Amino acid sequence: MNLLLPIIMILVSIGVFFGYTDRIYRGDSPDSIQNIQKDLVQYEEALNKSNKIIETRNVLQDRRASISEGSEDRLKKMVPDNVDNIQLIRDIEGIAQKYGLAIRNIGFDTASQSGGKTPNITSKSVGTATANSMRYNSLTFKFSTLAQYNVFITFMKDLEQSLRIIDVSSVSFSATDNGFYDFSVAFRTYWLK
Repeated sequence: MNLLLPIIMILVSIGVFFGYTDRIYRGDSPDSIQNIQKDLVQYEEALNKSNKIIETRNVLQDRRASISEGSEDRLKKMVPDNVDNIQLIRDIEGIAQKYGLAIRNIGFDTASQSGGKTPNITSKSVGTATANSMRYNSLTFKFSTLAQYNVFITFMKDLEQSLRIIDVSSVSFSATDNGFYDFSVAFRTYWLK
């Protein structure tokens, strides 16, 4: 009897282990310890990523706060968040007036509007590279003016130095009898969606 009771206890222990404990520890149920440990690892990874995102957000907010109002206004003028045709015309006429030029035959080519992606922008100072892609629209703006060649070149250089991003797509001209040229200019301008 002394030998039988320990053997029964060992067999019961083995049965309980394989019948209950092992099933709870390694079983397929969502409440098994291994599944809970896997979930815990995933939650810890998500928490670490969340903390990194919060750190990145804080760094970007600090950078944003360090931008002066004047610089922010310049950035908004360079790539506005909407197309403001009237302001664009006023800006170009303001530059043209410095040279005594009259802007005429103003037009917009709405068929050239297109959406696109800017290149991925990565932030190296945050520790991990994060990519952001932003969409933009574009519009072709056309106008003509009558000017002498050297005045027109100086006007175009000033237009090039303006804050608004523009890509000159075409310049055509024809000579007149009085030493002036009739210039037709088309350029593309951009704004964020």
